[in-house]
Amino acid sequence: MTEEEGGNEGWLLKIYFKLGLVASCKLRLVATSVTLYANYETMAEIEQQQFYEQGFLNDVDMDLSYDLEDESNKESWKQMNREHARRTRIRKKEHLKKIQRTLKQIATENNLLRKSIEDCSTASILVNLSSQSSSPSPPSPPAASPPSTAPIISPKCLSNLTADYGARKMKFEDVIDSMRDVASSTVAAEGLTSALRALASSLNQERRSPVQKRKRSNKEFLEAYRKARNRRHAKITRDRKKLFVTSIEEAIRVFQVVNNGLREYVKKDDGMSEYLKELKVESKAEKKGEKGKKEVNGETEERIIKAIVNDMNKGSERVSLAPCA
Repeated sequence: MTEEEGGNEGWLLKIYFKLGLVASCKLRLVATSVTLYANYETMAEIEQQQFYEQGFLNDVDMDLSYDLEDESNKESWKQMNREHARRTRIRKKEHLKKIQRTLKQIATENNLLRKSIEDCSTASILVNLSSQSSSPSPPSPPAASPPSTAPIISPKCLSNLTADYGARKMKFEDVIDSMRDVASSTVAAEGLTSALRALASSLNQERRSPVQKRKRSNKEFLEAYRKARNRRHAKITRDRKKLFVTSIEEAIRVFQVVNNGLREYVKKDDGMSEYLKELKVESKAEKKGEKGKKEVNGETEERIIKAIVNDMNKGSERVSLAPCA
């Protein structure tokens, strides 16, 4: 082998060696790219699974490996926003129904407490008159006067606040009147917050300031006018619903304060509680023989007088417990 052939062979070996290095580097790059792509897909699936577990994508089929310029991904975002808005509407509707049920229960309890106090006051007056006519005695010191049993909120306002249709179809004037009726009560006069007053005034302003329509109306202006009108109407509707919910919550607070006072008065006067319990027992016993007689709230005035006369004839201790005025 000559020196020239040996030099050529060495040169070829160097070329082959360099080509091998380049090929190995390319293979490594390809393997690294495949590994990174697989890891990316795995991370995307894990992140999507976490979104499903947290409840963000329960009803929305959405791929997280998206491109913002893709129309399909824009539709997915719109679908997710619509789903979020739907759930928000359902949540607010359930909250409105819940506070309306609470208001109905508290108003019913208030009616029962007021009726009990009125019945006991009437019975106490009759007992005092009967005892004074039969055996006059020195006048006893006046007892503590019972709390006021006047209605807190007008029946019309209460029916508006507990209506099934809620604030969606209620007129603007009905919402404002209901709020004023709640605020005019003695307990809620100081409890009505300044934020509620500001909301009512801003709502009234928005309603009385319509969007001015120009004389020259082209297609672009009509579209802009339509959007502005829809935005204004949506804002008024949101404010009206917010005012309606706030009025219900304020009415619940008023009833709770008044009911607590009535309950305390009933608990302090043990005689009234015992007397009312015994009257209920007697009315149930007499109900079997008087089926055709109409009752008013479970007890008629005739039964109350009859029970008082029986107590006086028997000489029981119930007469001393009866006065509660």
